[in-house]
Amino acid sequence: MLQAINKSKAQTNTMYTVCHDRDNLWFRVTEFDILNQGITGGQYRVHLRNRTCDCGKFDALCYPCAHAIALMHSVIHALMQLQLVKISV
Repeated sequence: MLQAINKSKAQTNTMYTVCHDRDNLWFRVTEFDILNQGITGGQYRVHLRNRTCDCGKFDALCYPCAHAIALMHSVIHALMQLQLVKISV
């Protein structure tokens, strides 16, 4: 299982996340194919609280898929940026 999570983690470099709703419950994760100059590979909706993703792996395997990991990285990065703003003010 740890190998599968690490493999998913490596795939997150080509993903971009956007908040999908006002309550920050659903997020859209977009895959980009760098080899083909940024053409979209696919879009998936992720809900962290419900532990679901359109790809089905998060639901079925009961551990985060690459899309959920990309989303978690994005959320952590945003929180760190907010903390840096608070410190500098």
